Amino acid sequence: MSERSLRIKHNDIDITRSHSINFLDGTNATFTVTEDIPNRHVDVQVESTGGGGSGSTISGTAVLNFGAEKDKALNTVTSVVLTVSNIKSFTIIPQETTETSLDDFKLNGVTFNIENIINNTSFDIRGTASKKASGNYTIKYIIIY
Repeated sequence: MSERSLRIKHNDIDITRSHSINFLDGTNATFTVTEDIPNRHVDVQVESTGGGGSGSTISGTAVLNFGAEKDKALNTVTSVVLTVSNIKSFTIIPQETTETSLDDFKLNGVTFNIENIINNTSFDIRGTASKKASGNYTIKYIIIY
């Protein structure tokens, strides 16, 4: 089988392109992966059990401006419910815009982290570009607390 680029989507939104994707069953979660040949895509269904509730979520969109060839960008988000002790997990999803493609995230080595949580006030999303980045990078964030 030859290597080819694979478009990976979440809720019909492009997430990234890669050569493969590997779904791993986890605690209380099982994946069913089925190839839909006529429609030329793969369906993934997640079954979960137990867990006693997943908590609440904070989500939104943030734009981080790297300016001209910088390696760091910061965006402060106001949050009246997040604390250092109640954050369980976070997910950052790169968003393609007219200014920044999904390839730009990868080519510039852009990664994101949540830091500087001020209880019940705000938190920072820091973008780091290992190969320097320019302009605005838009992300969607989801935080479970």
